[in-house]
Amino acid sequence: MNATTILATFTSTLQHQPLPAEALQQAFQSMFDDGADARVVGEFLLALSHHAVTADMLVVAARFLRAEAHTIQAPAGAADNCGTGGDGLHTLNISTAAALLASACGVTMAKHGNRAVSSQSGSADVLQALNIPTQLVGHDAERALAQKNFCFLMAPLYHPILRRVADVRRALGVRTIFNCLAPLLSPACVKHQVVGVYDQKLLHPVAQALLHLGSEHAWVLHSRDGMDEISLSAPTDYVELKNGQLRDGVIEVEKFGIASAPMRHLRGGNAQHNAAALVRLALGERGAYADSTCLNAAAILVVAQKAADIGEGFSVAQKLLRDGKLNNKIIEMQSVHHG
Repeated sequence: MNATTILATFTSTLQHQPLPAEALQQAFQSMFDDGADARVVGEFLLALSHHAVTADMLVVAARFLRAEAHTIQAPAGAADNCGTGGDGLHTLNISTAAALLASACGVTMAKHGNRAVSSQSGSADVLQALNIPTQLVGHDAERALAQKNFCFLMAPLYHPILRRVADVRRALGVRTIFNCLAPLLSPACVKHQVVGVYDQKLLHPVAQALLHLGSEHAWVLHSRDGMDEISLSAPTDYVELKNGQLRDGVIEVEKFGIASAPMRHLRGGNAQHNAAALVRLALGERGAYADSTCLNAAAILVVAQKAADIGEGFSVAQKLLRDGKLNNKIIEMQSVHHG
């Protein structure tokens, strides 16, 4: 059977039952076949989206896409905090600021990300507004990681195969399995991750997928007020992967002596607005954005073995932020060039 016929057959099956892993693998291969009909690809993705996301589904998709990706070598212990995005809350760029701050704290950050899709300012947008390179690949990216402890890895440059389904996804206008995959596709093959997800139902499937894909220490999290970050305004549920085991937990910031704050204090705007807020943060502005950045950097420090828990990580991140290390990191990254 050709790719289109295979996908049509599996789409029919999905009307009645989930697909086993072997069929999912064949479906992904067919989806990216040059001869696959775009309309049938869309019908398959829509049928698949009606089933709950499972770890098996994510692992099959991630392994296929990892095999097709451009990758780089990262130093041992490198980390990433790429999440799924899509929480729809239009906050400031918390994870990007946290990644830069974690790098300033000594973590090698291979920050996988993209331009905005559902928000006004994605990680690539705010970094470009700060004049930090977002197009580094190959040896340039490896050199930045080795020498500067930070590199942004622009997803489309490392996963060009995904262009084949970009128009189909855009036309569908609904979430599909691809909305869950970015954290599982690190071009640096990191083993230490903090992964924010847009739905509480994804916590266990994503954590289980990371386990099967070889991650060593990861936190998958979602706050009860809907953030794909650790929240200052509500408890944050998480699943920790460590030593091959999964453990559920809840982060309540008050227990660490961190002040709660309403989400409106983190409301963002376009890339220029969010970049200006990040600069003010780096120059010493206090408040909810500073606390949120330190809190989310703390989680990175924990999975990268730089802190024992959120409380210690927060204290380390807060001290280095107040000492101007985030500002130094931004200036340092602005000096990085291709070649």
